[in-house]
Amino acid sequence: MNWVWVFVTVIAGTVGDLLNAKGMVVHGEIEDFGLRGLKKIVRHIFTERLVILGMIADALSFVGLLVLLATTDLAFAVPVTALSTVLKTGLARWYLDEDVTWRRWAGAILVAAGIVLISL
Repeated sequence: MNWVWVFVTVIAGTVGDLLNAKGMVVHGEIEDFGLRGLKKIVRHIFTERLVILGMIADALSFVGLLVLLATTDLAFAVPVTALSTVLKTGLARWYLDEDVTWRRWAGAILVAAGIVLISL
């Protein structure tokens, strides 16, 4: 049953982060850190559909992590949920059209190798 919660946590967290990133790109770079600029970004966060969906997915991921922590050791739960690193790297390239360098791919692969070692 723990692997079901790992799956929920990883997939929901990955979807949440991708949607949040895509939704915030719509806003553009923040240049005004004054009160007016902060109001604008807060308004964007709570009105942009992708960001709202991302927050819901992140909330589901957090619930999954809490259930996972209630049923297994922290030393297992937190590292194994780092599987999202590999997914996020691949999906950042595909969905967000980001330039993912070979170093980032190597880092993601090393994270995945570490997870395999921990979960055996």
